[in-house]
Amino acid sequence: MGLLWEVGGVLALGGVSILGLLLQGLRICNLEEALEESGASVERLRVAELELQLECRELRSALRAERGRRERLETQLKLLRQWTAE
Repeated sequence: MGLLWEVGGVLALGGVSILGLLLQGLRICNLEEALEESGASVERLRVAELELQLECRELRSALRAERGRRERLETQLKLLRQWTAE
């Protein structure tokens, strides 16, 4: 390591000021915190995506069931009309 000296009231170590090191440490802490928050956000969004996928499957299933019901009703109506027309 370099020598410790005072430059204009700011301590410096090997050409790097202590204040600069403290600010860099603060930036690192802020970035680590932002990274943690981002990771938590990604996890929340992943869970929401899975929930939406499940809901979509349920809706597709309900839609298929309703289409099947409609087709059965149309067939019944057609057969009933044919029977009454004879």
